[in-house]
Amino acid sequence: LIAVGVAISKKGDDGGGGGTNVDGAGVGGGQVGTVGENPGGADVVPTPQPSDPKPTLSPTNAPTDARQMEIGKLVRTIAPHTPDAPFTSGTPQHKALQWLMNDDPLKLSPDGTNEERILQRYSLVTFYHAMEGAGWSNRNNWLSGDECGYSGVDAWFGVGCNEFGQVRAVAFDGNNLIGEIPNEIAAIPTMENLVLKNNKQLTGPIPSDVGSNMTELRQLALYNNDITGSIPPTVYSGLSKLAYLNLQDNRMSGKLEPEVEQLTSLKKIILFNNNFHGPLHAKSLAAAPLVYLGLSGNRFSGVVAHQIGNIPTLEYLYLDNNLFSGSIETKIGHLTELKSINLDSNRFSGSIPTEVGKLTKLEYWSMRNNSLVGELPTEIGDMTALSTVNLATNKIEGPIPSGVGNLKKVKHFYMFQNKLQGAIPSEIGGMDKLKVLFLSSNLLTQIPEEIADLSDTLVELYLSENQLVGEIPEEICDLVDLEVLFLDTNKLEGPILPCIGNRLVDLRQLYLFGNKLTGDIPEALKNLEKLKALGLEDNDFKGEVDGGICALTDDEGGELAELWTDCMSVPGQGKEVECGCCDVCCPGSDCQ
Repeated sequence: LIAVGVAISKKGDDGGGGGTNVDGAGVGGGQVGTVGENPGGADVVPTPQPSDPKPTLSPTNAPTDARQMEIGKLVRTIAPHTPDAPFTSGTPQHKALQWLMNDDPLKLSPDGTNEERILQRYSLVTFYHAMEGAGWSNRNNWLSGDECGYSGVDAWFGVGCNEFGQVRAVAFDGNNLIGEIPNEIAAIPTMENLVLKNNKQLTGPIPSDVGSNMTELRQLALYNNDITGSIPPTVYSGLSKLAYLNLQDNRMSGKLEPEVEQLTSLKKIILFNNNFHGPLHAKSLAAAPLVYLGLSGNRFSGVVAHQIGNIPTLEYLYLDNNLFSGSIETKIGHLTELKSINLDSNRFSGSIPTEVGKLTKLEYWSMRNNSLVGELPTEIGDMTALSTVNLATNKIEGPIPSGVGNLKKVKHFYMFQNKLQGAIPSEIGGMDKLKVLFLSSNLLTQIPEEIADLSDTLVELYLSENQLVGEIPEEICDLVDLEVLFLDTNKLEGPILPCIGNRLVDLRQLYLFGNKLTGDIPEALKNLEKLKALGLEDNDFKGEVDGGICALTDDEGGELAELWTDCMSVPGQGKEVECGCCDVCCPGSDCQ
């Protein structure tokens, strides 16, 4: 039987904002938020509708033909890339122009006071047609009345305005937007928030004019769509007020250019799960008051330069699932505001610097699946805010430091697949909140008596594939909340303690295979009514599996789906164990 542990979330529930979807924009029911400041992703403060909006101007009495000619001239000024688009039948721009000329209920005319408003409405209606607005999930009030709304009448869904009737936000969450973002959306110079998320048929590149014209933009959130291309250079050069950039979960490519240093107001940059590549320009990023750097799930590479330590405001650092290499810089200790770090699944090497002990605000620490070596620093005992530690699948050796007993807030401790040696320290009993202890695939030799001190919290204990010797300690039976117990593939001797069956009644998985255990399989295991998997093979048990245990199997209406013992008849020896209900009898080909 192969003991398989629980899946480890790369950011988990204890990472202080560890989820890969970080939302800085609050959008709901058409209300539009300001720039997100909450790293955990809570909705931001909605924009209030003005209590006394700018009144709509009365229709002009100017001749219709002259009005149309002036509107045509006006809209041409904001389409330098495609000046003929407003006059080409069937284009979104042409549909918007025709609406302005013939169907706009406000009938505005370019008379020296309405030009900005006309262009604003033209830009929005072009966006509407380019994004197939007729098929939106919610298109309330679009193409009717005032885009900003007024007393008793809502604004166009997804549009937020200031008290002067100027659009400051366009925000859509999963509204079935289809097509490419038109350049015309950038012709609204007052825009501060552009949020288009969770629209999988929103395709094409980010319009270059977004950076050229939207100089007031604080928030650009275009995530979980199907956007392609690279970050336009104009985004770096033109958006000096940008505080929040989220492009995660698209199909974008290219590099994060050194010019990112021009985004001097940037607090959050989130590029998860794209195809970006190239180096991390830590020195350039240090120019901004950066709080959140999320580059997970790309192909960034190279050494993470020591300048990463020159971003003292950084609280969340996610570089996992890339191609970074080199050592963990000692200047990581300068990031004293850091709350969460994930460097999983890269090519980092070398030892963990002792300076990590300075990260006293760190709650989530994950560097899984790299090539880290050396001993776990004793300074880990100073990292008292930790809730999750995941350093699994490296080459860390030596003893587990006794300082782990200071980690009173840790709930999840993952160090499997390393080279840890010696006894598990008795101080482990001081980890008062510990729920999961995952130390499989190391060289550990002894379980301390103090494991019993975790009786109020420990739910999962993984000690497979170590060098544990002696008998199963009776203190295991004090862990009455335990649901998973993996002690397989060690050198344990003696009997299975009956108290395991009498007291650990919440067990779902019990793996004891691959040891030197002897005696009968205790009848008391029949009390484990929630058990789904029981692996007892490759031991020296004798006798018969009790009928009460067989009653737990799924064939008998129970939960037990996997029951393995040494019930295969061996020539010249017979059967070690009689079992009429086992799924697999060992030894045999199924037991390899």
